[in-house]
Amino acid sequence: MPEARPDNSAHDCVTSSRCFAGYHGTSCQERCGQCLQGPACNATNGHCPGGCKAGYQPPLCNTSCEIKTYGENCIEQCGRCENSAACNVFNGSCQACDGNYSLPLCKECIDGYHGDGCRHRCGQCADNDVCDKVTGDCPNGCPPGYQPPYCNTTCEANKYGKDCKEQCGQCSNSRHCDTFNGTCEDCATGFSLPMCKRKYTQLFNYGV
Repeated sequence: MPEARPDNSAHDCVTSSRCFAGYHGTSCQERCGQCLQGPACNATNGHCPGGCKAGYQPPLCNTSCEIKTYGENCIEQCGRCENSAACNVFNGSCQACDGNYSLPLCKECIDGYHGDGCRHRCGQCADNDVCDKVTGDCPNGCPPGYQPPYCNTTCEANKYGKDCKEQCGQCSNSRHCDTFNGTCEDCATGFSLPMCKRKYTQLFNYGV
């Protein structure tokens, strides 16, 4: 004699019959999936009214996320896992990352890199700061000798100092000053080292 299947229906004397929480279908023999808001699903079609727990696809929440997706309702996209491997369907973590992306999600560049594909190296940010991992901008500007916003090129002609804001003095033969400290090798006539910004007065002693 075949084994009797358990009766998972709950009968309401006033209305119609329905399934116990956690079951659905015409005979209440189908188990609900991994519903986000608890074990109960729609008793008729099995849909989870509040969506799915991490790692499962709506509407039934009984199948795992498709490749390269994860999280609640599988709405998150995996990061740049090494060799295009799939990430963890529950939390999105990768075992290793491509290129210069950082664990665990491989969505953000490691310190010192920025931009599309994390291929670009940060410049010389002031105070050894890390540049913005999307734009490459240095948050507190550049140290002496480098131009903002990326701090990866030296000051243009006749500029020096932090963020290249200072103007060079009167170096001899219109030469450029040192881009870091503004000093000149020699000064134009009438100006004194090291910056060649101060004029001097030469005193002459005449014999009687």
